[in-house]
Amino acid sequence: MEEADAFENAFVWTPEKCALLIRARVSHKKKTWTQIAEEHFPGTTADILRKQWVKMKIENPTLRDKKRHRGGKAGQFIWTPEKHALLIRARLSQEKKTWHQIAKENFPGLTAHALAGQWYIMKKVHPDLRHRKRHRGSKAYEQNWNPDNCTLLIRARLSQEKKAWPQIAEEIFQARVPDL
Repeated sequence: MEEADAFENAFVWTPEKCALLIRARVSHKKKTWTQIAEEHFPGTTADILRKQWVKMKIENPTLRDKKRHRGGKAGQFIWTPEKHALLIRARLSQEKKTWHQIAKENFPGLTAHALAGQWYIMKKVHPDLRHRKRHRGSKAYEQNWNPDNCTLLIRARLSQEKKAWPQIAEEIFQARVPDL
């Protein structure tokens, strides 16, 4: 496992490689990630390509498969930073709600399955969403995870500047954390 992680970290995604991945994926939708890796990215793995594609789809909603949006009709639902923030707030709220309840209350027309799928994509890209139960209910959690901060956090992370998490945390939360 460590060897695979080292290989993945050694593979650097340049703008040219990202453009090649987009062209390969769009033109070869019927091909598997393994086939795309062999044809266009020799020496890398299908898993690395798939993970990068997921990250790219989060950063650029236009890469999402149009047919997979609500009702199979192109362009009816696009994930924006505000919609991501709404999903985070709904999922991390104190109330224990099912995906069905979240969909019905916050995303009319989307299925519970669509929301759960988007949540798991977001967790892959944003590791801090993985351990949501650790700090739930704490004062720091309540102070920091309000709707405005969720939107600020998503916008900062998806910005073109590609800031690191510590820099984002300092910019967004520094003024809100009281001195001890």
